[in-house]
Amino acid sequence: MASALSALSKRKTLIIIVVVVLIALLVGGFFVVRMLQHQQAVALGLDAAPADEAPAKPAAPRRPAGQAPYFLPLDMFTANLQDKDRERFGQIGVTLEIAGKEAEPIVKSFIPIFRSRILTLLSSKSSTELLTLEGKNALAGEILTMTRAEVGRENSGKIYAVLFSNFVVQ
Repeated sequence: MASALSALSKRKTLIIIVVVVLIALLVGGFFVVRMLQHQQAVALGLDAAPADEAPAKPAAPRRPAGQAPYFLPLDMFTANLQDKDRERFGQIGVTLEIAGKEAEPIVKSFIPIFRSRILTLLSSKSSTELLTLEGKNALAGEILTMTRAEVGRENSGKIYAVLFSNFVVQ
């Protein structure tokens, strides 16, 4: 009888341990998913600071209300994608929304650098990344961040947005 109680006690202890481990895994998984969502939101510039915290950095420059948009189209970009199962390529047309005609010569002087960086960035993506809306938005956000960084702090406010005029994955 004592051995039966001991076996029952061991079984209960094992069940409790398994349940605790499962709960710990679920809680850990929840926090990992939340952290990844937060990182993605920050990368896309969608993360809003809580009301009791001051924003960590100033808001991204936007076209002032009432100002007509001014666009600078870049050439078409075509690059092989990082798909393992078969060869695929991506072709995108990029247009920059900039701060008007006065910003055009400044931004144009960086176009060779932009082309190189955009081609490198595009070739680092897979077709599965680029076929989703989130993937396209992430790519636009990465291009915007890169172009603003390249023109420098004093001119980064002259680039408002990255728009796609063409987007083909084949």
